[in-house]
Amino acid sequence: MESFPAETELDPGEIVAPGASAGAPLRIREPLTELPHGICYRARQDGVSVLVTAIDPVFVADLGVLAGLRRDLDAARARQHRGLLPLHGYGRPERHLLIVEHDPGGTTIRNFVTHRISRGRPLDAEAAFTLIGHLCNALAALHPEVIHGYVNADTTFVSESGRVFLSAQALGRFIARTPGFARHRQAGQLPNVTPEQLLATPQLSPGTDVFALGALFLEMVTGRSLMEAGQPIHTLGVVGPPGLLMCLERATAPSPTARPPDVGAFKDELLEALGEGPLERHATLSVPIPPPPGPGVPPPVSPPKALRPVPTHAAGPPPPPPSRPAPPPPAAPPPPAPAGAPEPTPAASSSMLGLSLENIDEVQLSTIDGERSEVAFLGDNLPAAPGEAAGHGSRPPTDSGLNTSRAGPSYFIVRDGKLEGPMPFSRISERAANGELELDARVQDRTNGVEHPVASIPMLRRLVESVEDRKELLRFSSERAAPRTGPAPPPPPKTPRPPRDLRGLYTLLMVLAALGVFVGAGIWLM
Repeated sequence: MESFPAETELDPGEIVAPGASAGAPLRIREPLTELPHGICYRARQDGVSVLVTAIDPVFVADLGVLAGLRRDLDAARARQHRGLLPLHGYGRPERHLLIVEHDPGGTTIRNFVTHRISRGRPLDAEAAFTLIGHLCNALAALHPEVIHGYVNADTTFVSESGRVFLSAQALGRFIARTPGFARHRQAGQLPNVTPEQLLATPQLSPGTDVFALGALFLEMVTGRSLMEAGQPIHTLGVVGPPGLLMCLERATAPSPTARPPDVGAFKDELLEALGEGPLERHATLSVPIPPPPGPGVPPPVSPPKALRPVPTHAAGPPPPPPSRPAPPPPAAPPPPAPAGAPEPTPAASSSMLGLSLENIDEVQLSTIDGERSEVAFLGDNLPAAPGEAAGHGSRPPTDSGLNTSRAGPSYFIVRDGKLEGPMPFSRISERAANGELELDARVQDRTNGVEHPVASIPMLRRLVESVEDRKELLRFSSERAAPRTGPAPPPPPKTPRPPRDLRGLYTLLMVLAALGVFVGAGIWLM
């Protein structure tokens, strides 16, 4: 795929970023990262910073893929949450499909982790959980409409103001069909891909994103990426309490039914498992180790010249840290800040990034590595989550209003007038994922006794429908594989042909007859 040099102007079509003028061109500033489906750039529209992802024309040449992308983009655009990167629009003014998102500043989690490792301060398990916790909250808001299916170190951002964002919210269903899929997966940059995404008809569920979160957590604390579902955790060079390792192995299991049923349950399990003890690593690498090329996998292709490839390192213990350079000479004091300038934010902890695990739902990353942000806080420029503020395009909730965040056994299952429970909501979700719930069942809130139909609870409805889809797929496959019943159809009529041996006999008799006539004529002439 061609790359756009800096200062290239792209026709935005009908895409207008908030604060920009209608019809203002998208001016490319720099490439940010290469993805299997295209290239993500930093750009500006009429002075407003945006992220522009140019989708590979080969990918969207399939009309079925293009229609599915538009459907999922529309669904994702309707969901608003503080952790979902706002989608300004998409369009195909020229041969490329352009997706324009808000630019949070900062960098991707891949670059953030690599930067920390290069400074000798890799993320510990608690800091990685802080980032994962924010992503869990964002996915919980997205799942009633769309399963992400593409959560990895390149689609997640840590902004300069300390916010955590999730982008590429509508590409997971088609990730295995992207032109760069084989190359990126071989390079270890797609540890989020699950077996159910490789089916001819992908079967995505909340467990698909649970797998991606588990793989991302491991990549953040080890520097290595999973190569396949079910890979033993110890092969990444980590040791820790059995409960923590079991939690991560369950999250990255090949079967969706073996994983936690939703991202909320995974967040709770991971937080509880982290309380058992620290997760240690034998060696930390700055980039993932690519596996040896296998049969049928094309060799890696060099990225476009406009992109800077990440250097690779061989496996083994990390090199010794360089000697500390001499301190620089004292510099002149900085000029006084102009009136109205924001005060520097306090330094953040190197291990916890200034966050408390108990308040993960309310607090934000204040700075990156304790360094002062160079831009103003972006929270006022982002759309508010539904229910946070009025007048920001929020829409009424689509569910029945059941509060699924209550801790402990706060719910009952109501079937045939009988109560089952009490139990936590994660247990109810697990039973739905195992096919033990129907859409006509009801969930009762133990605190107020109000009953809610399963069909009106988006998370449970999606799990039940996913189970029904799998049953229908298995039923269809078994019917095709089953032998036919009844008498076999008669074979098609064949034109009779003389057997091969009879044809040879006829030829021999003809030769003998001719020979006899010839001999008889010779005798008569004599």
